[in-house]
Amino acid sequence: MLVGDTSYTVNQLEREFDQVTIHTVSTWTQDRIIEYTGPALLDVADKSGLAGQSGLKLTSADEYSVTVPRNEAELYQPIIAIRVDGQRIGFKDKGPARMVWPRSQYPDEIGAAQDGYWLWYLISVSEN
Repeated sequence: MLVGDTSYTVNQLEREFDQVTIHTVSTWTQDRIIEYTGPALLDVADKSGLAGQSGLKLTSADEYSVTVPRNEAELYQPIIAIRVDGQRIGFKDKGPARMVWPRSQYPDEIGAAQDGYWLWYLISVSEN
C-alpha cells in the first residue's frame, strides 16, 4: 500500500503501528457485527507525511477513489483494516486492506451516505 510517498506491506502495517479493533455493522453485513483490526488511518497518514491535509484521497485497486475530509477522519477514527474476525484479509475477501468506519458507535452519523468511504482493495492514501 502506498501512503503519501511511503510504501507499506501488510506486515509493516501490522508491526509498525498500534492496532485498533472496531466491532461494527455495515451496509453489507446488515445487522451482523464484524470485528475489524488494523492501524488508524490518521496514524498511518500522519507518519507518512500527510499530516495537516484537509482531505485524504483513498484509492482502491479498481481505481475507485474518494476524498475523506480530515475532520471526519479525526472525529470517527476509521481504520485500515487488515484483519477480519482475527484473520488476515485475503484478496478474494476484498483485501489485503480496506477502510472501515465505526458505524455501530455512530449509527446516527455514519450511515448509507458514507458507504462510499468504505473502500475494499485499498491500495493508496494520498493528499487531496
